[in-house]
Amino acid sequence: MSSNSTLDFADASENTVWFAGSFTGSADPVRVLSITNWTYNLDHLFFSTDPTPFVASQFQFDNRLTASYQAFGGGFEIIAVPEPGTVAAGIVLLGGLP
Repeated sequence: MSSNSTLDFADASENTVWFAGSFTGSADPVRVLSITNWTYNLDHLFFSTDPTPFVASQFQFDNRLTASYQAFGGGFEIIAVPEPGTVAAGIVLLGGLP
Protein backbone atom coordinates (compact mmCIF):
# COMPACT_ATOMS: atom_id res chain seq x y z
CA MET A 1 0.00 0.00 0.00
CA SER A 2 1.50 3.30 -1.01
CA SER A 3 -1.13 5.50 0.70
CA ASN A 4 -4.19 5.24 2.93
CA SER A 5 -6.73 3.01 1.20
CA THR A 6 -10.28 1.71 1.60
CA LEU A 7 -11.56 -1.80 1.02
CA ASP A 8 -15.36 -1.76 0.72
CA PHE A 9 -17.23 -5.05 1.21
CA ALA A 10 -20.52 -3.40 0.11
CA ASP A 11 -21.75 -6.33 -1.97
CA ALA A 12 -24.60 -8.07 -0.13
CA SER A 13 -23.14 -11.51 -0.76
CA GLU A 14 -20.09 -13.20 0.70
CA ASN A 15 -16.77 -11.51 -0.18
CA THR A 16 -13.23 -12.89 0.00
CA VAL A 17 -10.09 -10.89 -0.78
CA TRP A 18 -6.63 -12.50 -0.90
CA PHE A 19 -3.36 -10.58 -0.86
CA ALA A 20 -0.63 -12.84 -2.19
CA GLY A 21 2.22 -10.36 -1.71
CA SER A 22 4.19 -9.81 1.43
CA PHE A 23 2.78 -7.96 4.41
CA THR A 24 5.21 -5.48 5.93
CA GLY A 25 3.74 -4.12 9.12
CA SER A 26 5.37 -1.43 11.20
CA ALA A 27 5.02 -0.39 14.84
CA ASP A 28 4.43 3.19 13.64
CA PRO A 29 2.12 2.75 10.65
CA VAL A 30 2.02 5.54 8.13
CA ARG A 31 -0.63 3.94 5.94
CA VAL A 32 -4.02 2.59 7.04
CA LEU A 33 -6.40 0.22 5.28
CA SER A 34 -9.97 1.24 6.14
CA ILE A 35 -12.35 -1.71 5.89
CA THR A 36 -15.98 -0.77 5.34
CA ASN A 37 -19.21 -2.78 5.25
CA TRP A 38 -17.43 -5.87 6.61
CA THR A 39 -19.74 -8.58 7.98
CA TYR A 40 -18.52 -11.18 10.47
CA ASN A 41 -18.39 -14.71 9.06
CA LEU A 42 -19.37 -13.53 5.56
CA ASP A 43 -16.52 -11.29 4.46
CA HIS A 44 -12.88 -12.40 4.56
CA LEU A 45 -9.55 -10.61 4.14
CA PHE A 46 -6.57 -12.95 3.79
CA PHE A 47 -2.81 -12.46 3.50
CA SER A 48 -0.70 -15.38 2.31
CA THR A 49 2.32 -14.39 4.39
CA ASP A 50 3.64 -14.81 7.92
CA PRO A 51 1.49 -12.76 10.37
CA THR A 52 4.48 -11.83 12.55
CA PRO A 53 4.63 -8.17 11.42
CA PHE A 54 0.86 -7.69 11.97
CA VAL A 55 0.00 -4.27 13.42
CA ALA A 56 -3.68 -3.85 14.33
CA SER A 57 -3.63 -0.06 13.96
CA GLN A 58 -2.95 -0.43 10.22
CA PHE A 59 -6.49 -1.77 9.79
CA GLN A 60 -9.58 0.25 10.72
CA PHE A 61 -13.13 -1.07 10.59
CA ASP A 62 -16.00 1.38 10.03
CA ASN A 63 -18.12 -0.32 12.69
CA ARG A 64 -15.68 0.55 15.50
CA LEU A 65 -14.33 -2.95 15.83
CA THR A 66 -10.66 -3.54 16.55
CA ALA A 67 -8.56 -5.45 14.04
CA SER A 68 -6.96 -8.73 14.99
CA TYR A 69 -5.89 -11.80 13.06
CA GLN A 70 -6.14 -15.54 13.07
CA ALA A 71 -3.27 -17.51 11.62
CA PHE A 72 -3.71 -20.43 9.27
CA GLY A 73 -0.98 -22.35 7.46
CA GLY A 74 1.61 -19.80 6.37
CA GLY A 75 -0.82 -16.87 6.25
CA PHE A 76 -3.48 -15.06 8.24
CA GLU A 77 -6.97 -13.56 8.08
CA ILE A 78 -7.76 -10.07 9.36
CA ILE A 79 -10.78 -10.22 11.65
CA ALA A 80 -12.69 -7.65 13.68
CA VAL A 81 -13.25 -8.02 17.41
CA PRO A 82 -15.28 -5.80 19.72
CA GLU A 83 -13.34 -3.33 21.84
CA PRO A 84 -13.24 -4.31 25.54
CA GLY A 85 -15.52 -1.39 26.51
CA THR A 86 -18.19 -2.61 24.10
CA VAL A 87 -18.06 -6.12 25.58
CA ALA A 88 -18.24 -4.77 29.15
CA ALA A 89 -21.25 -2.58 28.29
CA GLY A 90 -23.02 -5.58 26.76
CA ILE A 91 -22.45 -7.65 29.89
CA VAL A 92 -23.84 -4.87 32.08
CA LEU A 93 -26.92 -4.51 29.84
CA LEU A 94 -27.53 -8.26 30.03
CA GLY A 95 -27.43 -8.24 33.82
CA GLY A 96 -23.87 -9.44 34.41
CA LEU A 97 -22.27 -12.83 34.05
CA PRO A 98 -24.07 -15.97 35.27
